[in-house]
Amino acid sequence: MVILPARGDFGTDPGGRLAAMNRVEAGLKVPLASIGLADSDTVAVEFADARLGASLARAEAAVDRLAERLCSDLGDWRDAAAATAPSS
Repeated sequence: MVILPARGDFGTDPGGRLAAMNRVEAGLKVPLASIGLADSDTVAVEFADARLGASLARAEAAVDRLAERLCSDLGDWRDAAAATAPSS
């Protein structure tokens, strides 16, 4: 699962100055984990002022890296499944 939140400030990532106030990711992760969707990645866009452009650029780069990793993981999964599949 990929979570793409928008935030009006910074520091809400784990360990950040406002981490305790971040209810968005936990509000999604906890109930979705209960139905088996426990693995997740988060890429956030922060700020609503002049810093927004830089935040968007960082988020877009992070999404690109995440997409590459997920595609690679999917390829690894397919290779493993094909190797263990019974032959016909």
